[in-house]
Amino acid sequence: MYEAYTPNEVAVKLPLEITSLTCQKSCGSVYAGSKVGQLFVYTPKRTNRRGFDLDTLCKQFERKAVLDLSICEEQDLVFCVSDGQLAAHYLKDRHFPVVSILHKIKPVNGFVTWIPEDSDTVYIFVSSKKRIFLFKWFEKDFQDVRFDYNQSFPDKPNTMRVVGNTLVLSCGRDYILVKLTKSTNEDGESWTGDCRRLFDVSDNPSIILMRDRDLLGFLHGDTLILTNFEGQKTPLADVRFSEVPCDIDVITIIQMFPEFLPEKLRSNAAAFDLPANDKKRALLALGNYLSAVRSDLSKQLDQYSKDRHHSHPNVNPDHLKSLHISLQVVDTALLKCYLQTRPSLVDSLLRLHNNSCFFEDAETILLNENRLPSLFILYESRKKHEMALELLHKQFLDPDADPFFHDLDRTVGYLQTLGNTHLELIFKYARWVLDKDIASGLEIFIGEESDVARNLDRQAVLAFLRSHCVAAVIPYLEHIIYKWDETRPKFHDTLVEHYIINLKLLQQDYEHAFPDAFYEERALVLGRLKHHEQALAIYTSILNDFDAAEEYCKLYYDESDEINSQVYLQLFRAFVSPSDPMIAGVLEKDLPTPEPDILDAIRLALRRSVCACGLESHEARLRNILSQRIVVGNSSECSKCGKRIGNSAFVRYPTDGSLAHFGCHNDSSEKNSLSTKLERSVQK
Repeated sequence: MYEAYTPNEVAVKLPLEITSLTCQKSCGSVYAGSKVGQLFVYTPKRTNRRGFDLDTLCKQFERKAVLDLSICEEQDLVFCVSDGQLAAHYLKDRHFPVVSILHKIKPVNGFVTWIPEDSDTVYIFVSSKKRIFLFKWFEKDFQDVRFDYNQSFPDKPNTMRVVGNTLVLSCGRDYILVKLTKSTNEDGESWTGDCRRLFDVSDNPSIILMRDRDLLGFLHGDTLILTNFEGQKTPLADVRFSEVPCDIDVITIIQMFPEFLPEKLRSNAAAFDLPANDKKRALLALGNYLSAVRSDLSKQLDQYSKDRHHSHPNVNPDHLKSLHISLQVVDTALLKCYLQTRPSLVDSLLRLHNNSCFFEDAETILLNENRLPSLFILYESRKKHEMALELLHKQFLDPDADPFFHDLDRTVGYLQTLGNTHLELIFKYARWVLDKDIASGLEIFIGEESDVARNLDRQAVLAFLRSHCVAAVIPYLEHIIYKWDETRPKFHDTLVEHYIINLKLLQQDYEHAFPDAFYEERALVLGRLKHHEQALAIYTSILNDFDAAEEYCKLYYDESDEINSQVYLQLFRAFVSPSDPMIAGVLEKDLPTPEPDILDAIRLALRRSVCACGLESHEARLRNILSQRIVVGNSSECSKCGKRIGNSAFVRYPTDGSLAHFGCHNDSSEKNSLSTKLERSVQK
């Protein structure tokens, strides 16, 4: 199947509406004007790949919608219509500054630029209301040119094209051809136009210039009428766009290739017996057709989804179900077709968010074709997590597996996409990853690629690591505490516990590994103890590092200290009369030990004795009080109110052993306190 033209996307999913388009022929750049007055410039990719890149975005091109655009490379200008005015912008500046605005004519319905064959002057035909005006570009401005024509227009001229000395346009219900003639007199330059009606106009008029074939094409309904530049019909047949293939059900088309249909949908019709080359071309055409049908079905389903979201009343459940079934059949057939014609597109098809292949059929097909990486993509896109992880595990252990599966990062990355709802699955398949590589396994729980790992249940993760991979506990806790600012005490306490365990293990391994001669370390210790003579003896007599000895003196010299102020003198003595190395206490048993602080020890012992005496006294008083017994009988009365105590709360006075109700005691205490305050105030 031959295709004369191949569509090439310039830009997709733009955030605003495009209202005008034009092309710069010299470089193939596409200029797009937007509804908000912005101008986009797209240039062809510099590599061999097809496509366009956004080269320039001018946000202040116009203040309102750009309704029409035209490039004039001869004058380095961009002409545009916005807010009913025609403006000229400078082409070679990325900001496209305005060169001139045509104020004389408003509103402008449309325009077309024209350079006569025997001239290099740029002329601009401008339509406004029911008239056409002619201007030429002269000295960076629009200059009025007289233009007379022999017909009045019943409506405003819309689409205009110029070829040679002929202007063709659509006006109302007619296509009109205007022959242009130039004349010059003492009044200056002028042009005349001889108007002639050609055909009726369709609902959407369009005029196509085919300069390479010397043809004009006029759209009339679903037909393109072809004429020469004089408006005369040509021997070529008109093109009828309605002569397109019938809207046949896609399943009927696929039935011509029964092996591409599910078993239950196959008819008794036999497959076409085609030669190999014809079969290959047929499959390529089928793939293109199914891809286009798939796009159409997807758009319809997306529209149904939007309508359902907005509670649209026109949602037809039966039609929706039919669309889903059709998409399933098309995707399954397209998968089989791609496997035979374009294997590189199989993975792209399976990755589509709305891929609807029959799962069992697709799984069987991919297994039979040994397309295990594609099978993994199928599992992943259908959220068959356990099947995908099991496949990754088995293929990783297989030395002859596809290189796609040889990397642990694929399993780690997959597990990182699962959340708390799949914790058991994460733990199940994280075990073998941790067994292979602790660092890779730990990335499952501390990965920074997404927030899924950060939001995992940390207590469950910690419990899993403590039971299955203790070596990963400390790195995990350090990460969540120091990088993710975990504040819960449990995690901090657990980290300390594991630090202590590790420290004890390291102590057992390394406690006998240190040599006896840590001379520099000993010198530092001696310096802190102010044993400068011994420290300097190590530097000058053992290490022979005189620069270090001088640095030592700079560190400890203090003129206000009785001992430290003599450090340079002791260095001088060490230089003049080197000391015996034994004076430095090279042997461990000769190392000086710090003197105990006797005063602090005595102070602490006295405090402890005083506290012990006070505690013993309080305990004796408590035993004495607990040994006393109070008997309350029916005859026991309150010493305050004279009533019986009964079962009420009471107070016993230690001075005379009398009893009183607790409430009476409180009332009496408040009265005594009040009288005391009154006496004090009277005394003052």
